[in-house]
Amino acid sequence: MARHCNKNYSYFVWESDSLRTADYKTNRSGNFSKKLLPRGRNGYGSWNELQYHVLIAENGVIRTYNRERLPEYEGYYDEPYPEMVWTLTQETATVGGFHCQKATCQYHGRDFEAWFTPEVPMKFGPWKFGGLPGLIVKVYDTDHYYTFECTNVERVNRPIVRSKYSSRWPIKREKVLKFERKINECPGKTLGWKDMDGNIIMKTYPYEPLELE
Repeated sequence: MARHCNKNYSYFVWESDSLRTADYKTNRSGNFSKKLLPRGRNGYGSWNELQYHVLIAENGVIRTYNRERLPEYEGYYDEPYPEMVWTLTQETATVGGFHCQKATCQYHGRDFEAWFTPEVPMKFGPWKFGGLPGLIVKVYDTDHYYTFECTNVERVNRPIVRSKYSSRWPIKREKVLKFERKINECPGKTLGWKDMDGNIIMKTYPYEPLELE
């Protein structure tokens, strides 16, 4: 993480890229093994929208690169870095070994509570969160569907890797979010999966997107 650039990605992205790199060293056929397919809450089925996204925030803009199960929905979209309106409270706690202060805000239709530490004077946090006078080490929505919590802070001297993403093209954020709702709520219908009798699998799942607006 640099002072003026922030890159966010999930463990699933890291794991997938690491496995692909290892697989390429031993398998030059160009065919990736099934273990490299996206994995979500339903095994090799649908997944949360954050698991396979890479976000790079720089110069007041967040660019989101998204990976999807259908290539026509893969791409990237830009949006202004959000100016979140935080309300600072007097509550304090120790989170991850840091002395933290609590703040609250509303963003994309959800209410959030965050813990930030002035001990790390950086106005960044996980995902799109930021703008507090210290690093956000924990943030969650008040319905407790989503929680981001720091497990380690390390100072390193290496550049932020910027993949070329040459296969990505601009795509509208609304189109991505609409597809992700469909694939999470009814992956069988969205992807054309069929049962042994040849019928489209219409099983549905509950879905709580992080962004409601």
